[in-house]
Parts: sequence; C-alpha cells; structure tokens
Amino acid sequence: MKLGSVNELPQYYVLAYEVDLMKDKKLFLYLNLFSLIFLIPLAVIYYVIVEFSSKDWFYETTSSNPPLSLFLFIVSMFLIIILHELIHGIFFKMASKEKLKFTINLLMASASIPNSYFYKKPYLRAGLAPAIILSLVLIVVLFFLDGYNFLLGYVVFSIHFMACIGDFFIAWKLRNYSDDSLILDYGMGMKFYQKIIE
Repeated sequence: MKLGSVNELPQYYVLAYEVDLMKDKKLFLYLNLFSLIFLIPLAVIYYVIVEFSSKDWFYETTSSNPPLSLFLFIVSMFLIIILHELIHGIFFKMASKEKLKFTINLLMASASIPNSYFYKKPYLRAGLAPAIILSLVLIVVLFFLDGYNFLLGYVVFSIHFMACIGDFFIAWKLRNYSDDSLILDYGMGMKFYQKIIE
C-alpha cells in the first residue's frame, strides 16, 4: 500500500513556502487575534441554542455543582489538548512509518514526524482531523448538558474550535497547491515544496 509521504525530498522539488510560528511572532499574534473573531458567531449560536431550545441559560440547575463543573472544565481542557495532538499523530502515522514526535511548551503543543515529507491530501487530513472529530464529539456531549454545565461545555467547544486557527490557516495556505506538493512538518513550523518539472 502506498503511503502518503516520502522520507527524502524527491528531485525537482523546491521550497515554496515556510512558516515557523515560534519565530514569526507577528503571524502568531495575528492568528490568535483572528481566532477571536470566532467569538461573535459562537456567541450568537449559543444564544440561539438556549433561546429556541429546552436548554437553560447559564444559571445553576438542580443538578449543577459549580465547583465540580469547574474542575471538570479544567480537566476537559487538558484532555482536549492531548486528544487534539493524539488525533494529529494517528493520522500522521497512517501516512508514514517514521517515528512520531510530540512537543509542548507554554504557547502551543504539536505532533509531527519531522523526517517525513507528506503529500498534500494526507497532510490536510491529519491537519484538519482534530477540528472535525473533536468538534463533532463535543457537539454530541452538549446535547446531554444543561444550565451551568452546558455553558462550560460550550466554552470548551468554543476554545478548542478557536485554538484550531493554526490548522485552518495551514489548510487555507495549501488551497492553491497541487496534490503532489510535499509538506515537511517539524512541529512548530512547516515547509511546503512544489514540483517544478513534471
């Protein structure tokens, strides 16, 4: 079975784009500021849900336990970060036999296979999988929450969706690249390579 990556850059490929979010502080700042734009539609969606459904507003219900809910919120955010990068890793491993690497610092976490050059489609699948899978899972969970718990659950969903801005940005940058383009992802940054001779 053909994998979605190669271990060495083939002949006739040249560097077309490079980004390192740890070095490019301006881009890192712009992406985080841009993610705040999502707050408006997310707030509107929250309003519509609680206004036109059986969901209660953020006040406590008889089943609410604010201290426990807050603890579960913190734990949930920690688990979401782990699951997000784990899903990246699983999809990367589906396209490469090389060793997976996880990196975490105060600003961001990442999963990558630094020694593999991924073709565009499998790279996009790996890049967008956490946003799609975890968003769907969290939406299902929200159906079973109400009141204060629903609010915190929706905040978890919103923060995760907004935190996917980096993945959305890379997918957007790749939109005009051909399917035989290769991407080298080293965790905090990546390089796009294009074939110049058919």
